Amino acid sequence: MNKLFLLIGLGINSTLVFAQALDVEGERSQIRATRVQQEANYQIAESACYARFAVTGCLHEVRARRREALDDLRRQERLLNDVERKRRAQEKIDQISQKSVRQNEQEAAAPPVIGNGQ
Repeated sequence: MNKLFLLIGLGINSTLVFAQALDVEGERSQIRATRVQQEANYQIAESACYARFAVTGCLHEVRARRREALDDLRRQERLLNDVERKRRAQEKIDQISQKSVRQNEQEAAAPPVIGNGQ
C-alpha cells in the first residue's frame, strides 16, 4: 500500500515538473521576444542620437539604458536556467526512486532461494 502512495506521489510530482517545463519555455520565448524588441528600440534610439547635435552624450545614455534592459533579461534567463536545472535533477531523482521501487517489488516477488542441503 505504501508503494502505491509512493508511485502516486511520484506521478503527481512528475506532472508538476512537466507543467513547470512548459512554463519555462514560455518564459524563454517571452525573453527572446523582449530582447528582439529591446534591440529594435536601441537601433531606433541610436539613429535618433545621430540626428542630434550632442551625439556622444545621447549614445552613452542609450547604451546605458540598453545595458540595463539586457542585464535584466540575462538575470531572468539565469533564473530560468536554475529552475530548469532543478527540474532535471528532480526528474533524475524520480527515475532513481522509481527504479528502486521496481527493484524492491521484484525482490519481494522472487521466491526465496533454498540451499541444496550441503
